[in-house]
Amino acid sequence: MSNVPFTRRTGRRIAAAGTIVSAALQLAWPACADAQSAIDWQRGAFAGQPNPRVALVVSVQVDGRACPMQVDTGFSGAVRWRGAAAATQASGKKPIDVTVEFSGLRAIVPTPPDQAHALAQCAQAAAVGSIGNAFFEAGTLAVDLKTSRLRYTPGGLLAARLDAQPMFYAKWAPPGGYPLVEIRKGGALHGYALLDTGNAALGFAPAAKAQWDAATGSAPLRAAERVRGFELTSGGHALACFAVPAAMPLQAGTWALASPLVSWCPTLDFAPPLKLEGSLGLQGFGDAVVTIDYVSGRWLVEKPH
Repeated sequence: MSNVPFTRRTGRRIAAAGTIVSAALQLAWPACADAQSAIDWQRGAFAGQPNPRVALVVSVQVDGRACPMQVDTGFSGAVRWRGAAAATQASGKKPIDVTVEFSGLRAIVPTPPDQAHALAQCAQAAAVGSIGNAFFEAGTLAVDLKTSRLRYTPGGLLAARLDAQPMFYAKWAPPGGYPLVEIRKGGALHGYALLDTGNAALGFAPAAKAQWDAATGSAPLRAAERVRGFELTSGGHALACFAVPAAMPLQAGTWALASPLVSWCPTLDFAPPLKLEGSLGLQGFGDAVVTIDYVSGRWLVEKPH
């Protein structure tokens, strides 16, 4: 494998805090580079769990400054800033190019000036935004839940692995796409679910009432003996949500999820053009290593080394 650096550029349209802007995504490190980063888990209250891992946060270079950003495979684009920028866009101010660098990848993100100024003073305590699937889709992303390490490798790694599972990288709203994996309930294949690192505390989130009933034994959608109520903020709105331990064994591919927590927000607006069973967070994977190979369309869950 050559050590000569190479560059990959693609025209992108990405969502930056609700504003659609253009970006150039380029791979600027040697093709054989294997970059590892420490994960700084954001922890907090979630559905009664004792201090769970809520968000997968890493240190990212934003115009040369180290800023915390969330790695979110539930987000199809490359970069999304936290907070609304619609008012700044309406003012007619010309966007400023902000450079985002992580694991040898570089995204040039046109950003409203007021938001760019806020990024220049990013606080280490809070994530300033998210990096999603379009950022990583030219390679393989591995999350080691035991050692809290994240590894990105250019190109595919799992094509020849017999223990890897099939993954459908669905692209219904470019840029980027969504990693969809098989989900089994009670040992039977039921369909596909979105593999979502953006919901680290989540086990399985059903897509609709029928999937909630199947996974929970028709648990009531109210706070009860086994059911916990909680609020989730989405799009600036507080949603009423409910969580309960799964009433049947759940598997992601061939991996048996450990004591998965099933949670659902009945009014959450997520309507993909494909029929999905729901989404899978990281809670049910315990201390495993979860690897997503975007290039080969494969994924793997394995015990820590």
